[in-house]
Amino acid sequence: MTHNVIASKFFIDKVRDNCAEHSRTTAISCNSRLSWFPLSAAVSDNQAAMRRLTQSYARTWLGLMVALGLVACAANGPPEAAPDGFVFESFQADGKAESVVVLAPGCGGVSDKDHTQPMRPLARRLSAHGHHVVIADYESAYGMKRTCHGGARLEDVADAIALAADQGRVAAGLSDPIALVGWSLGGSGVFLAGDRAGADRVVALYPDCTPFASLSVHIDYLVLAGAEDRLTPLSECAGIRARSEANGAEWVIYPETYHGFDYKAFRGGLSGQRNASRDSFVAVKYDAEVAEDAHRRILDFLDRDDTAD
Repeated sequence: MTHNVIASKFFIDKVRDNCAEHSRTTAISCNSRLSWFPLSAAVSDNQAAMRRLTQSYARTWLGLMVALGLVACAANGPPEAAPDGFVFESFQADGKAESVVVLAPGCGGVSDKDHTQPMRPLARRLSAHGHHVVIADYESAYGMKRTCHGGARLEDVADAIALAADQGRVAAGLSDPIALVGWSLGGSGVFLAGDRAGADRVVALYPDCTPFASLSVHIDYLVLAGAEDRLTPLSECAGIRARSEANGAEWVIYPETYHGFDYKAFRGGLSGQRNASRDSFVAVKYDAEVAEDAHRRILDFLDRDDTAD
């Protein structure tokens, strides 16, 4: 069933605190775009009333997206409690672990309804292939709130990913190799965390590319995205795609495919409209065939059998 949301255009400024500091040590660009979410709102001539309606519906919409953990947002904000002593969920490898793989969810974190999200099902498949898997639940680690509404600093997401990698090393008894896989906000997180986590392979599914000017030349990348993604548009990845492909990165673009293509929670899709003119678009939509192909590619990409030492 397709759910239609009659929407007004609602802009959320990405907070740019600490951007200058980040740009000195990373490839992050300070010119982050404005993010917007489709919000159900009635048309009103009274601007104050319209604003109150918009804010009210914003909370409803963002609450849905937080619950399902999809919308990408790489906003900066004040850090929450440090994850000292926090132990991330992990999946032991069948037999001797050949690598550590860290999975980073989209904003909204990891749902208890794991059948609706790709993290735990993929973790089980990876562990069956001989990988020790850790889920970098940065929301729980840092006590983050409203991560789809500017409540997550990308630096904290990346730090949580690096911490999860360290825990995986200890549990698996391995110093390397390390691989990172991230979805949406988590995809941006694994881009940033790659070098600091000591990763040699990184997979990003429909990431927000706007905070980045380039990617590490020391890491092998696989990027999986939908050609029709309107939440984290492929057009905004043009620069880093060209530069990373020149260094051997693989970008797989699925035609007629949208954001969240491997989240079963979005069977049937969720539509939005930009404004009162009803210029509608599909915001997120699950695609079983694409999801299986993407996950098979991830398994193949992380298979270490063909690695020459």
